[in-house]
Amino acid sequence: MKAARRPVFQNPIFWRRALKLSLGWPADLWWAHDLDTLRTGVWLKERTGRPLVFDAHEVFAEMIRDDYSPRVVRWAENLEAKLLRSVDHVVTVNPALEAHYKETGLPVTVVMNCRPDVAPRYAHPTEPTFTVLYVGTFHRQRFVFEIVQAVQETEGVRLKIGGYKALSPDVERACTASERTEFLGPVPADRVMPLTAACHVVCAVLDPSNANNRMGTPNKLYEAMAAGRPILATKGTLSGNLVDATGAGIAIGYNVEAAKWALKKLRDDPAGQRQMGEAALRAAREEYNWAAQEEKLLAVADRLAPRTA
Repeated sequence: MKAARRPVFQNPIFWRRALKLSLGWPADLWWAHDLDTLRTGVWLKERTGRPLVFDAHEVFAEMIRDDYSPRVVRWAENLEAKLLRSVDHVVTVNPALEAHYKETGLPVTVVMNCRPDVAPRYAHPTEPTFTVLYVGTFHRQRFVFEIVQAVQETEGVRLKIGGYKALSPDVERACTASERTEFLGPVPADRVMPLTAACHVVCAVLDPSNANNRMGTPNKLYEAMAAGRPILATKGTLSGNLVDATGAGIAIGYNVEAAKWALKKLRDDPAGQRQMGEAALRAAREEYNWAAQEEKLLAVADRLAPRTA
């Protein structure tokens, strides 16, 4: 894979290697996650006659639009449209993406990436100082540099930030320059929820200029809900609308001053913090949990490849 440095160019190499490996599996149903694996999924369906599910976590072309040339974006759009003709069912993560993929005429089921480990009751944060948490991809559209600046310019607030991707060195340098920020680097999966439960607020702010961000529901949204923590999200996005509708946090404009205002508001209002945290936890317990989503996922599998006794 070192022959092609960028993921979009690594994919064709991966597709053929994955096909060779997968043909040895006694599968009843093929499940392709995103365009990264859909090409292989279609080949497997063609060779085995087994049904194929396309599990779309985002619109791939929109995800890469700001990082690749228009020619590459058009190629991704055309490839997905072509491959979708061979798909039997689409699974996706929220109503906005459901509406997008229903335009293909395919059946679509929403299965959200919710947590199974919802806290049984609200618990106070254990960090001694008001602490913001960001754990996720380091990308310029994820507000990572802005939240470092906002925390640095707000008294009585600290930030813990963890993640990966190409911007890691830049993020680490920004954190080093801020005495109020702790750089965590890559965070193991089993550490995400303990870190979330310990903090006071989770940053899930996305740049709304990108269509994928406007339609997105990042995993950290559901992690915060499951832990009973307020969420910072973005106005004009699906995730911001969800936060507003549930009372689980504050939707802000995509800028440093808006973040500073929200941090001060939460820092100075412990009762409000708790109210938002309890609303987040209530939403997780009532709807945004894996037990509720799992039933829908299994129903898709049973419809396409019924289990036998």
